Amino acid sequence: MRFDWYCRTLAAGLLLGGLMTPLGADSGRSQEPVSCADLTGSWRTNLGALVNLRAVDSDTGRLEGSYQPASLPDRQFPLTGFVNAAREPGDRHDGHYAVALSFSVSFLEFGGITNWTGVCLEVEGAVRLETEDLVVRPVAEGSWAHVIASHDTLTRLPEVPPATAEAQPEADSTDSDP
Repeated sequence: MRFDWYCRTLAAGLLLGGLMTPLGADSGRSQEPVSCADLTGSWRTNLGALVNLRAVDSDTGRLEGSYQPASLPDRQFPLTGFVNAAREPGDRHDGHYAVALSFSVSFLEFGGITNWTGVCLEVEGAVRLETEDLVVRPVAEGSWAHVIASHDTLTRLPEVPPATAEAQPEADSTDSDP
């Protein structure tokens, strides 16, 4: 309890003293809603895994996609979760706004489950997901080691335009005006 008080007091002092800024804060710029309106697409994790967010239900916020570990590039595991971009009705806070999200992956025959929970932020023109992760391992060194907590930053990968199946036919020169 005393350590928790100490950490909160230290963080408050650093924030007030200007030596630290809150996660996602852009110093000197206005705090407007980030452009995280569409999270679909491909994202890369700190460890090089590929997260493909395929669909977000606009009514429920349900998120569907897949997770491809860097260590198993030929495998994809199902991903499911939620996105919530709603603001409180009558929200009058002038503070920083971020889109909340949480998603999980079950590693099926490997027995593990990982959950990412965090926010979507726009920092210096780039959209990224800042998450805290809980990795649950079925086999560990002891009962204390089954759940590991870590931080992950997911960066959006550039969209690759779909390849056209056939080349566009060239215009017939006889149909053109003189």
